[in-house]
Amino acid sequence: MECRNVYTSRRSIRKFQPGIPISSIIIENLLEVAASAPSSWNFQPWRFLVIQDQTSKEKLYPIVYQQPQVIECSTVVVFLGDLDVGAHADKLQKLSEDQGTLSKLDIPYSEEAYVEHALRDTSFALMQFMLAARERGLDTCLLHFDKPLLMKCLNLSDQYLPVAIATIGYAAQAPKPKLRFSINELIHYKSF
Repeated sequence: MECRNVYTSRRSIRKFQPGIPISSIIIENLLEVAASAPSSWNFQPWRFLVIQDQTSKEKLYPIVYQQPQVIECSTVVVFLGDLDVGAHADKLQKLSEDQGTLSKLDIPYSEEAYVEHALRDTSFALMQFMLAARERGLDTCLLHFDKPLLMKCLNLSDQYLPVAIATIGYAAQAPKPKLRFSINELIHYKSF
């Protein structure tokens, strides 16, 4: 699929064809593309929780405010930001020194900054995942979720920040085009 068509044809799918599995190899390939996204200080804070069995997807149903896509889709991927910056820094420092690519990581400490970077960087990975899925003829949808319930259901520690829940599968029907603002309404030069 031509790149521009991939970007412009991706839509949030509200109804999936149930019962069509997607192989773990395909999901891993899509997540490999996701993991090539840029990240602050190259921390790569994204972590992916892949849920494919029906029972686990059904447990998410109340957590996503009864959105049926979570049950109908082939696979659910929970995108998490790993906030253990120290572990990332130590590992990256060692790898950088071994490769001779970086002498010292100078990272300012701020928990607020780490949360901001985890959210932003994991969102980059999420977008690459959705575009890679579209390129392969797969469809996606992001679901709203109750963060405390999700953390409890998945037994997540505070080290992990839930960023998004993405459903993936095959659309049951072609999505309707979405209205978009014209580019002239969005671009401002020099100031607002």
